[in-house]
Amino acid sequence: MTEEEIDPTLTDHGPAPYVLDIESATEANDDYRRTIWTGGRLQVTVMAIAPGDDIGLEVHQAVDQFLRVESGQGKVQMGPAAGNLIHEWDARDGDAIFVPAGTWHNVTAVGAVPLSSTRSIHHRNTRTALCRPQNPIPNN
Repeated sequence: MTEEEIDPTLTDHGPAPYVLDIESATEANDDYRRTIWTGGRLQVTVMAIAPGDDIGLEVHQAVDQFLRVESGQGKVQMGPAAGNLIHEWDARDGDAIFVPAGTWHNVTAVGAVPLSSTRSIHHRNTRTALCRPQNPIPNN
């Protein structure tokens, strides 16, 4: 799909003021992750996670994170360390997931359909050291 073919609600409208039907935008998204708004301290993305796939084990040291499940089912894991995910929940349509800063977490799509979710991170810049995956991909 080319940029010209993408639904205009699924493009980054930040930092301008903006209002949209977040549920419809999330359900219209087929990409793993698409940014729909980036401001100075907040970024909102929509995600479609294929069955069996996940968001990737990660931690945001200085910021909290909010995710909302629009459709599908997921397994949520959190804990104080990458190898110590001591909390586990099932998540489904309409559930909200709150991740405190410094908490390792992962969400895995379970079931037969993709997990569609809205993800927001309150931060300054997601391309910096605020988001640290367990196995970072080297920049080449």
